[in-house]
Amino acid sequence: MNRRNTLKKMVLATGAIAVLPDWAHGWAPANLDPVNSCFDAEEESVLSALADAIIPAGKEDIGARSLGVDQFLNRLFSDCYEEEVQKQIKQQLGQIMQHAKDTYNIKFQDCQWPQKMTIVEQLAWSHNEETREIFQLIKSETIRGFRTSKVVMTEYLDYQVMPGYFDGCAEVSV
Repeated sequence: MNRRNTLKKMVLATGAIAVLPDWAHGWAPANLDPVNSCFDAEEESVLSALADAIIPAGKEDIGARSLGVDQFLNRLFSDCYEEEVQKQIKQQLGQIMQHAKDTYNIKFQDCQWPQKMTIVEQLAWSHNEETREIFQLIKSETIRGFRTSKVVMTEYLDYQVMPGYFDGCAEVSV
């Protein structure tokens, strides 16, 4: 066994864990720094409406938009995805805007719930494979952003950073 190589690997692994982005786990909208968005204001609005259509607010008014998942998506796509994927997402958002304008003569953000669901279903079941893949990416990242938000993790999934209880001053009887 080569102890030096093993020790180097352990130090690298420890450093990698320490450097992982903290904002991706148990995030909250207040923790997100301002981002240099790759989207313009109209595209951000469509992305927010799309996230809200994917996970709408329920009985307790907790949905993708109310938890700030749209901000998470904006930051995630702007910081963590390559320009080619960003271009495809922007193109998809443009197609959504155009489809809503052609079909209902209004913006996607202003569509009623059944109209939004019709557009979302058409994206999910599109014959164009690229359209389906980009929509699936947006949908999966929306779900991930919702599930890893601080509110959902702590209030609904009962996530605890350190489960259990530790009492360092407990008396031990032998």
